[in-house]
Amino acid sequence: MKIGYIITGLGTGGAEKHLLKTLPLSKHDQFVISLTDQKSIGKKLEKKKVKVYYLNLSKFNFILPTVNLFKILYKEKPNLINTYLIHANLIGRIAGKILRMPVINSVRNDYSYSRIYSFLDKLTSNFVKVYVPNSNSLIKYLKKINVPRNIIICLSNVIDTTEFNNLKNIRYNFNIK
Repeated sequence: MKIGYIITGLGTGGAEKHLLKTLPLSKHDQFVISLTDQKSIGKKLEKKKVKVYYLNLSKFNFILPTVNLFKILYKEKPNLINTYLIHANLIGRIAGKILRMPVINSVRNDYSYSRIYSFLDKLTSNFVKVYVPNSNSLIKYLKKINVPRNIIICLSNVIDTTEFNNLKNIRYNFNIK
């Protein structure tokens, strides 16, 4: 199976770190498309042998990056598109619909605060096969935009405990039981 990941950007954030932690462990053929430019997480993904494309999308440079997104997806022919963050979610859904590729949306935020984002989210929601929010509170938002409960699978963020190898030393040094 080949999976194409589309994300708004690869700066230091939760969704970006999630990709950095999980993609190198995957056995699937995969690639990442960052709608914006190369940032710290993008460089780290590349060092871990993950193929990354950068589209340099901006307010003033929208058409060429969008065309390039379609070209990459057409060339790579993923079996599945997994999108992260609102801009990538919206563009990825439309690309998936046009190219007849199934889309999974990894939902990280509630966009109720924005009429435009909520409207566009609702308008394109039927282009998504599965929604994967990272918290139960996001299920409420998805229900507001009329996403059927049977296509929502909540996968909460986890803590990588291997990062806390010195936990015993920390407890001892700070006299914590």
